[in-house]
Amino acid sequence: KRYPYPFDHVFAKGRGSLGELGLNLVETQRSPDGARGSVVASKGLSLFSYGERVAVFLTKRSEHETEVEVVSKRVLATNILAKDWTQDIFQTLDRRLAEETMEAIQAP
Repeated sequence: KRYPYPFDHVFAKGRGSLGELGLNLVETQRSPDGARGSVVASKGLSLFSYGERVAVFLTKRSEHETEVEVVSKRVLATNILAKDWTQDIFQTLDRRLAEETMEAIQAP
């Protein structure tokens, strides 16, 4: 999914989205040229799941456009009850970016 925002901005909001959803940040990486980055998070064992691992990959497409890909995997392949976090992450990121845009529009 592509967002009409600078890379650094989407990267920060993406990290915040994972935390807001209760995922634990495992690793954050950025390329030396600042054009690519990734955030890896996990959700531990629960009553219904052995846990999940999530990776968010970000690519700078231009100064004001960033592409985001989300990959959500089960820790244990046979765990059919594991949650797919993809939609939740995109919805949270969409909301966080929209809220900030509305605040900027409403600011005097």
